Amino acid sequence: MNKLIFLFIQLLVGQILAAPYHSITIDGDLSEWLSDELLVADSNDSLWDVGTDKNYIDGIYFTYDRDNLYLAIAGKTTERGWLLYLDVDGLSSGATDLTRINTWNRQVKFSGWAPDYFYASWDGASGNFYRLQNEAGNVKVSDLTGYVSVATSKVSAIPGSEIRIPFSLIYPGLSSKVRVGARIYLVASLATGDVGYQSEFGAYGYLGGDISPENFVNGISTATLSVWATGYIDQNLDGSPDDQYSGQDLEIKNYQISPQAFVVWREKVNLSFSLSVPAEVEIFVYNFRGEKVRRLFAGSTTTAGLSLSWDGRNEEGEICPAGIYLISARFTAREVSRKINKAVVLLR
Repeated sequence: MNKLIFLFIQLLVGQILAAPYHSITIDGDLSEWLSDELLVADSNDSLWDVGTDKNYIDGIYFTYDRDNLYLAIAGKTTERGWLLYLDVDGLSSGATDLTRINTWNRQVKFSGWAPDYFYASWDGASGNFYRLQNEAGNVKVSDLTGYVSVATSKVSAIPGSEIRIPFSLIYPGLSSKVRVGARIYLVASLATGDVGYQSEFGAYGYLGGDISPENFVNGISTATLSVWATGYIDQNLDGSPDDQYSGQDLEIKNYQISPQAFVVWREKVNLSFSLSVPAEVEIFVYNFRGEKVRRLFAGSTTTAGLSLSWDGRNEEGEICPAGIYLISARFTAREVSRKINKAVVLLR
């Protein structure tokens, strides 16, 4: 009898130790997400409806428990949509060309990665979750919404979309809980509605406005996504989710850009930040069309960070036209990359 009690206690302790690090309530309110679960910080850089509360992405959240992956897009859509693309295995089994699909066709291609799934929502709707499969050169899109939990809110304390995805859905047929070394590649983007029609595949639109982790298209042409965020699940390579999601060691502190609008000739835009660990940093200026205008910095920094400015000129020293510009800063350390995009207005 005592032996049975001892075995029961061992089993109970094992279950407690294996308890989820953080399970998320899927309700469209991102208030319960922890700060280290913010995979990509991406606020104040939307090129659509600038200065309003209509269409923007503030970031991508990532965490998991013993059985599920949790993802979230922080932000809001108004008469627009957003999509979240997922590559769950880093292999070529996903799709690299979604320009001819008949579901949420937003004329997008991928370079360096191949999404296996995507989530899509229009104007604050709960949204749908889809699988992408290559079949004889064609991409098959299957609706798997019934196997996941999704919710979106435009009025919660921190609005956005939340998704719970069972590991058994994205890693089927394995003897282990997840693929050994499991990591997820992610990109989120705002999207237009349907703007055209082709008899071969139906209606289509475009990505644009706000793309996380990197803004570079504005809804006027086919996009090729070649930059993504990475969330790690099994870094100790045992085929199970790591005991807890520890977030990223790299933290950008006191990131400031001012003024938000400046008059060229009289003012400059000043940027400053500090870091939790030394990092490689690249800072570029892009125009409204996503074209690179100026490289402000590329190199290594200590935890003291940097203070620098932009005088409104391009690489040739010419004053840029008046308009909205994006200052994009990428920070890389310990195989972790973070990006912060901020929009500024140049006046003449």
